[in-house]
Amino acid sequence: MSLTRRVMEDVCMGSGRSERSTLKRAVTVLAVVSAVSIGAAAVSAQAPAQPAAAQPAAGTTKPFGSTPVAAAGVGASTPSAAPAVPVDYTVGVEDIFSVKVWEDDRIKGDVIVGPDGTVSLPLINSVKAAGLTFEQLRETIADAAKKYVVGTVTVELLLKQINSRFVCVGGEVKKPGKYPLIAPINVYQLIVAAGGLSEYADKKHLNLIRTENGKQRSIAINFDDIQKGKNLDKFNIDLKPGDCLSVPD
Repeated sequence: MSLTRRVMEDVCMGSGRSERSTLKRAVTVLAVVSAVSIGAAAVSAQAPAQPAAAQPAAGTTKPFGSTPVAAAGVGASTPSAAPAVPVDYTVGVEDIFSVKVWEDDRIKGDVIVGPDGTVSLPLINSVKAAGLTFEQLRETIADAAKKYVVGTVTVELLLKQINSRFVCVGGEVKKPGKYPLIAPINVYQLIVAAGGLSEYADKKHLNLIRTENGKQRSIAINFDDIQKGKNLDKFNIDLKPGDCLSVPD
């Protein structure tokens, strides 16, 4: 029987007590019951909800006991891509390669083409590199490694950085300097890469300095015509390694 019901019965029946005493008791008990009920409701409302069990994100589901694997493209580090080998590429000074001979773990490492045009590797020492094509350099390293490897020699060769192929621009451009020549580029594209001409540039009298067969020559460039779409075959020419464009004021 609830306390409230008992109190009401006591009030009605008197229970041998005075009416005033009975009423006082009823009021007190009712107040206690009400306070307890309110407190319980408050505690229930404040109790934190139990979090739902975390579900694996899409792409990360794993079998029991395996190591979590991030979904493709999310939090996964991707090694930086090596530059593509240009079709007309020949090895030059300061170019950087990664070399590995699979049959002998001692013959491996990153190498840089020195000022004398050679690269140095453990065991095989120095081999000529400058002036060779990419495949010729691979074959040269394989031939040198045959002294230490019995049978077939497999050379893994990776071109990591091209430092020998560049073009330059100077004078009245916003960002003069050397620019790597990894893909074909013409005069207009070089000017754009250099931030454009300054307001003082003489657009009609640019000079392209090119070295061919050990001799330098100057090629007149009218950039004003290029901007107007005129004489593009004559002025907006493709650049070659070592070309330097001078922009006068």
